[in-house]
Formats: sequence, structure tokens, C-alpha cells
Amino acid sequence: MYDRALAGTRLSATQLDVLLTLAQVGPSNLKTLAHHLGADASTMARVVARLARSKLVHIATGSDRRHRVVGLTGAGARRVTTTLPVWDAIQDRFIRRIGPRAWTRMLHDLDRVFQATHNHR
Repeated sequence: MYDRALAGTRLSATQLDVLLTLAQVGPSNLKTLAHHLGADASTMARVVARLARSKLVHIATGSDRRHRVVGLTGAGARRVTTTLPVWDAIQDRFIRRIGPRAWTRMLHDLDRVFQATHNHR
């Protein structure tokens, strides 16, 4: 549903999520970015590579050659700005479809799942 709605933007929902995260948190290494998005590092590396080929992110070498930092380019920031209205419209449509109570419950449940899989107590 989301990828179909975003097709005209030339971004997948996952790619947009990466761009939005970079816009919010700033340049990040792949591991940190993957953690923010609840993804594994290999998936994140593939998504970031596609975004880099499209010149929406840049990848720089960090403190050592293994440490790579991903940042949003100007083109990436512009793509976020032009894609957000599309995202907001599909999000509103989805919330109307399932209802606001179900939406709130789903967000709560997803947060619990995220916390359970990321807290190593």
C-alpha cells in the first residue's frame, strides 16, 4: 500500500524512512542508523547503497576505514520535502481505514515489540 502510493516519488517506504531518520538525527554510521530503524546492518547497507547511487545520501569514511558515516545530501533533503505530503496522505488514509483507536493500539504494540527486541536485560 505505501510503496504503491510512493511509486511516483521514486522512493520505497524503507528508503523514505532512512531519509527521514537522517533528516532527524543527522549523519550516522550504518549500525546506528539500522538501530534507529529496527533493521539489520546488511539490509541497511543495501538500502543506503541504492540511496547513494541516486545521490540522495553521501557516505564518508569515519574515524577508521571500517567506520562509514551516512548523511543526507541536498537532493535527499529536497526529496524528503516533496515526498512528505504523499506520505502524509497515505498515512491519513490508512488511519481512517483502520480507525484511530486501532492505530494507537498498533503503535503501542509495535513499540513494545521494538523494546523487547532491543533491550538486552
